[in-house]
Amino acid sequence: MKKEVSPVMAIVVILIAVVVAGFFLWRAWSGGKSAQVSDIGTEVNTVIQKLGREYGGDINKLSPEERAVLDRAMKRGYPLPPGLQAQLSGSSGGAPVTGGAPPAAPTRR
Repeated sequence: MKKEVSPVMAIVVILIAVVVAGFFLWRAWSGGKSAQVSDIGTEVNTVIQKLGREYGGDINKLSPEERAVLDRAMKRGYPLPPGLQAQLSGSSGGAPVTGGAPPAAPTRR
């Protein structure tokens, strides 16, 4: 004995599928909260642009306030350029902020 699906049930299932698909498409095209630039992101971009334009990439010329912005961004996990992050963390290595070649690796004897 084979049971058939009632037309009402089929229409309900199709409507639910259309609503769910529409919701996901709307979320994808609307750009949710993640598309907005955060305050810390705006501050970091300003400091990095100033670092390149006015200071020629010399991180030692940053004011304490500018350095605090970058330190706060690092602590929050905001992505910084690798050379800048290496210089801020005090570790050796990494490319200079100006985009030059990385320091030479020690040679083995």
